[in-house]
Amino acid sequence: MHELAQYFKSKMIEGDYMFVKCDEYTAEVLVDGKYPVKLWISNNPKNSCNIYDPPTFESHVNLWEFASQKERLKAWRAIKPHVEKHKREILKKEKAAQIARLEAELKKL
Repeated sequence: MHELAQYFKSKMIEGDYMFVKCDEYTAEVLVDGKYPVKLWISNNPKNSCNIYDPPTFESHVNLWEFASQKERLKAWRAIKPHVEKHKREILKKEKAAQIARLEAELKKL
């Protein structure tokens, strides 16, 4: 079990996964194209970034935590560009919808 946890942690640190989505608290990725893993990215992610939803063995949560601040920072640096891009895309869609609503209001005037 320890080897499995180490494998997934190394994938997170190396950024060797496919980004799926994120919200304010977690980021979801797929490891090896099939294993969903969530990272906790809230509460100052540089200090608290950790595997939030292990793909298995939930009762052994401590195995899934990064061993050091250095590992957490590497994992955060790997996922941060994906998180920022995802948030920009959401904001862009929200702003486009807001502009469309305002344009519709202007046409009514």
